[in-house]
Amino acid sequence: MNAYYLLAFKSQLLETKGKKQEAKLAQQQVNKFIVANPDHQETALLYTGVSNFYYAKKDVPLAFEANAKANLLLERLGEQHLRILILERLASVYFYRLDIPNKALDFYLKETALAEAIHDQKNLAWIYHKVAFTLIRLKRFEEAAHYAGKAKKIIDSSPESLSKKKDVAQHYDALGQILMGNHKYREAISNFKQALQIDSSFTTIAIYFNMYIAQCYQKMGNLNESISYGLVSYEDAVANPNSDGNYVIPRVCRLLFENYDSLGNTSQAYNYLKIEYGYRKAIEEQNATNRLAEMEIQSIVQKSEQARLLKEKENQNQRWWLFSIAVALFSAIVLAAVFYRNNLHKQKANTLLYRQKEEIDCQRDKAENALTELKTTQQQLIQKEKLASLGELTAGIAHEIQNPLNFVNNFSEVSAELIEEQKEALAKGDTEEAKAIAEDLSSNLQKINHHGGRASSIVKGMLEHSRTESGEKRPTNLNALADEYLKLAYHGLKAKEKSFTCELVTEFDPALGLVKLTPQEIGRVLLNLYNNAFYAVDERKKQFDPDYKPTVKVRTKWGSDQVEIRVSDNGIGIPDSVKAKIFQPFFTTKPTGEGTGLGLSLSYDIITKGHGGMLIMDSQQNQGTEFTISLPTKA
Repeated sequence: MNAYYLLAFKSQLLETKGKKQEAKLAQQQVNKFIVANPDHQETALLYTGVSNFYYAKKDVPLAFEANAKANLLLERLGEQHLRILILERLASVYFYRLDIPNKALDFYLKETALAEAIHDQKNLAWIYHKVAFTLIRLKRFEEAAHYAGKAKKIIDSSPESLSKKKDVAQHYDALGQILMGNHKYREAISNFKQALQIDSSFTTIAIYFNMYIAQCYQKMGNLNESISYGLVSYEDAVANPNSDGNYVIPRVCRLLFENYDSLGNTSQAYNYLKIEYGYRKAIEEQNATNRLAEMEIQSIVQKSEQARLLKEKENQNQRWWLFSIAVALFSAIVLAAVFYRNNLHKQKANTLLYRQKEEIDCQRDKAENALTELKTTQQQLIQKEKLASLGELTAGIAHEIQNPLNFVNNFSEVSAELIEEQKEALAKGDTEEAKAIAEDLSSNLQKINHHGGRASSIVKGMLEHSRTESGEKRPTNLNALADEYLKLAYHGLKAKEKSFTCELVTEFDPALGLVKLTPQEIGRVLLNLYNNAFYAVDERKKQFDPDYKPTVKVRTKWGSDQVEIRVSDNGIGIPDSVKAKIFQPFFTTKPTGEGTGLGLSLSYDIITKGHGGMLIMDSQQNQGTEFTISLPTKA
């Protein structure tokens, strides 16, 4: 490998000495090695030798291409240290040879990111200054100052050395150019003079410092000082006929021409104008060459990018291929494990299934019936709140009809005894006594009929309220409906909890007329609100407040265009955090198993959608809750 690198270096020297044929043969051998070893890190190093060969030939595009290939290879291999050097070379082509600072900046920033990643403190100050000078060329002075400041931090922490001395001079140079760009010429001159004192031994850099000082004095109107520093810069540049000198000479000559012309020294002005003109022609030719080189380099960059994308695509395809193989292998292993486990448990599973077969067959019909009932219940769940109120309603009805049934039973027993007495009287021939007993029997039968009719009317009324097939609105006595369902709800709860007590307060508006509504639906709403109120006061009673007296109040009020029903309690109230959710389906504050979460949701729909009214809640925690139903009196 070292032999090939020496061969690449030899080709550069031969080209420099004009031995073009020998240089070409040496370069061909290097290229053969590169083609045979395209993915080695050493190949990237050889590319730098190839680029030097092309620089010696003044073939900038091919030199750039060699460095671009090295950069692409090192990026693919993940090598960072050598890649920093390659990025520096690529940026320099754009900055110094082609004078395209914006493209140079892209490579300098990539170089900066790599140097920061590997903590290359030795070269970071130099790299930061390169970024700063490029930004200065782009007149982005604030950003340039930022990078110059980063360089200064590293310089301050570095040990004394020749490299540090040069970095300090560069820092003053960068600050001077930034100040000059911001029209602070006096401060700029101070920084350039500091740079000259520190690094006057580096003639090529001093050329620039003297030129910058001359430009600042010109801007300040001090033409004699400007000429003085301009002449020093010119003499140094002529003594160093390199790329730096060729850059400075035409610019200093233009400055000297302007200064001498302003002072009326036309002969000196003319001399420097002629010199500038000679260099200008060379500059124009170089610019034309640079434009051609830029186009070639752009083509090289595009080809390099296409090659990189193609390589990435190939790598991605390989990764997908390997991933697919890994997934397939993993799937095969999983399937094998599943099959093994299934085979291992197959006998046990079959035995278990066989034992369960009879039970399954036995339960199948029941399950089908249960499924049918479940589906029916699901439909009725939304319509009838999972029939949650059925128990309370039934208990209340049972309590209501218990009294007339007791009367029927008692008069039936008495009538049976009277019939026996009547038989005895008839056997004795006592017709008067028999007639008297018959009168008592007739009276008892009337009472039995009366109380039986009362029970029948209660049942009929409940059936009337519970029917759902028509949903027809009809004129209804709302006071009677509210009172009837209040008693049913209370007696229903008492039937379940004997210890439950609560004061019922009713304030029915006597002016309330018949309201057109669906009785069974409004009854369902009232029953739900009553049950919630009873639950709330019972929960607060469990807090063992000796002065607490559970109270549920129902009020009605007749208005010109609406009627109100207010159901209030002095129970536990509703927390603020859940008030917004109480009308949502399946939301409940009751413990699991004690509430369906559908009562208020269905009630809200019945009032708002079914009757065009409003259902409003007002609650204070540990003080009580009031629900207000507003129904329109006009259809």
